[in-house]
Amino acid sequence: MPNKTQYFAINYLKHNRVFCFVRPKLTCGGQLLVGKPARPVMKKGDVDVLDLQMVEDRGGLKLPDFVGNTSLLLALSKSCAEVLAQLDLGEHEVLPARLINKKKRVHSDGYVVMNPLGHIVCLDLKRSDMVNDPDEEPYLKPLGKYFLVGKSIPEKLDLFRASGVGGFICSERFVQTVEKHKFTNFAFTPVQLS
Repeated sequence: MPNKTQYFAINYLKHNRVFCFVRPKLTCGGQLLVGKPARPVMKKGDVDVLDLQMVEDRGGLKLPDFVGNTSLLLALSKSCAEVLAQLDLGEHEVLPARLINKKKRVHSDGYVVMNPLGHIVCLDLKRSDMVNDPDEEPYLKPLGKYFLVGKSIPEKLDLFRASGVGGFICSERFVQTVEKHKFTNFAFTPVQLS
């Protein structure tokens, strides 16, 4: 049976500049980027909380629910993360985070980084704008158009990474929850299914 759910990409390019923006430099950044557990790396490096460095020339000081960033992280206010955790997020970890200003002071410790683990293989390689390098696995062109194979996505899942696509894909229910609670600084782009 085909999946009839509408999906959206969380759009990292539409950042509201009144809200703070971060450029994280994290010891566990690689794990967070690809959906691997980051907590063991944090523990090994004796890191209890992720420090997210604010870039004040790219954003303001106002605290958003979704923090714009350069690393495709899902950096959320604690209150936002608590509400979203009621959805079907699959296997994930929630890591404590704080925003650090340019004076190296804690601007806010009311944040977490949500890290959905793994990827779903659902990218339609034939219809998407792919780079086909004979020495590498095919990958999506930067800012290229892509299609997801709807029947490959578990129907009840509200947030996931799609293999070959940077960032996160979310369900219509996820978007409705964000809108219902008026969570700030989120932008969504509809994803096409094939």
